[in-house]
Parts: sequence; structure tokens; C-alpha cells
Amino acid sequence: MTEATSDDLNTRLATLTNRVPPRSELARLLKNLDDPASDEASKDRYVALVAGNAVESALAHALEAKGIEVRSGKRRLPFSGLIKLAERRGLVSRAEAVELGRIRQVRNLFAHALEPISFSNPEVEEVTRLFWDHPITDWESYFLPVFPARQRFTIICGSFFNALFPESGSKKEPPGTREGG
Repeated sequence: MTEATSDDLNTRLATLTNRVPPRSELARLLKNLDDPASDEASKDRYVALVAGNAVESALAHALEAKGIEVRSGKRRLPFSGLIKLAERRGLVSRAEAVELGRIRQVRNLFAHALEPISFSNPEVEEVTRLFWDHPITDWESYFLPVFPARQRFTIICGSFFNALFPESGSKKEPPGTREGG
């Protein structure tokens, strides 16, 4: 096999870009491959996916730490299954399960949107406005509703991550952070 040149790559990217819906996230990525998170919508998507996935991984870790199986065959349960399992086994309260469900909902809105989406999207804002009955771990969290949607989401995810994975303040690596893993 011969190595592709940068001209070959640019030609293929241009061809692909012309074949996908012009307002789609894929078109934006193909046009700006070297710096895909340069606008607010892309930054919001990054925040939603990373923070939401961190909470999902911390929840799986917390369940496993209690000796609770989080796999069905070779696959780990989806986020919704982890939430139900954690509530059923008493790891989280009903109110916390509802909040985790909202985190999942926001993460999924970003994960499955073909068009650009941001925290100013009405559907996303509606869900993040509901982050009121959350586990308050410090006084800053008490004032959560006054923050913009991105910050509300990030704070609630950070609060849950710390509650579910308390060792995260130690030298031990949080779940999903090891290189190659």
C-alpha cells in the first residue's frame, strides 16, 4: 500500500463533505478536522459527552466496587440500566436516579443529534433547568440554578462523579482515564 498524500486526503475530505448534509455535525467536522471544537456548539457537545460519560463510568465503577455485576454477557449495561440497577440496589436514592436520568438525557441529546446542538437549545435548557433537587455537596452547588446551562450540567456531573467515585481526589485514576483503556 502506498501512503496517501495531503492532496489525496484533502480531495477525499472535500468529496465526503459535499456528500453529507451541509448543516450536519459531520460536515462541520470534515471541514475543520484539525480543530473540530472551535465554536460554541462543538464545545458544548464536547462538554456534554465527556461529562456525561464520566458520570456513567463512575456509576459503573461504584456498582462494581460494591460487588454488583454491571455486565450482561460481554457488554456493560447501558447508562439507563446502570441507573436502574444503582437505584434498585440502594446505591442511589430515587431523587438521585432522576438526576442521573437527566444527565443521561442531556448526554444523549448531544450524542444523537445530527445537526449542531448547544446548551442554548430549548430542549437541553429545559432539562438542565430541572437540575434543582441534586446532591448538594458544597454551598456553590446550592446556587446551581443561576448558572448558565453548560455550567449547571458540568457542576451536577462533577458532583455526581465525586459522590460516586470519591477516590477521584486521590492519586488513583478515575474510571476510563487510563491511556489505551
